[in-house]
Amino acid sequence: MALISKLEKKRLKTECRGRHLNPHSPKEKKWCSYCEAYCGILRKKECDCCEREFQRKLKYVWVAKILNRGIVIHNKEITDWLSWPYPREDRRWKEIPFGGAVYEIPIKYIALYGQNRVDIQGVLKLAHKYLAYKGVRVFIPDDEEKFSECPKCGEGLQLDDIGYIYCPRCVKNNMHSQELM
Repeated sequence: MALISKLEKKRLKTECRGRHLNPHSPKEKKWCSYCEAYCGILRKKECDCCEREFQRKLKYVWVAKILNRGIVIHNKEITDWLSWPYPREDRRWKEIPFGGAVYEIPIKYIALYGQNRVDIQGVLKLAHKYLAYKGVRVFIPDDEEKFSECPKCGEGLQLDDIGYIYCPRCVKNNMHSQELM
């Protein structure tokens, strides 16, 4: 019986009790997303009304770092896409190696971030929805810079399932990709 009363007290404790403040009030206050109003601060972190912790505002710093890296890597493709945006290919996914991981995002949002300098937070919030974790990074950064273009044709190099680096254009023209290693 004592267990039920503790649960009931906990449930009653988290409900909004209507102790809202005016935004112009001189008291110390914060916006509570649960109560959807300005509330007093209790114990430096909790809402005075519902006694839940205040939710922190997301800053999307890591999304901005990933998109900056994507702009550097896919600069040529972004300029091509901006000159003639293909309506059906808005969802062309581009890989962005960052840190120890590889992320994917449609080229549309990389271009939007590169072009828009007015509402950056809005673009970051939108890009955050489409940013997907693809997997662990395969290349070491020094090797990645070394094998970015094919020395014969200038096409971007790719990695196959076995771990060999190859040029799609040279393989298509029956040139051996083992010479790149």
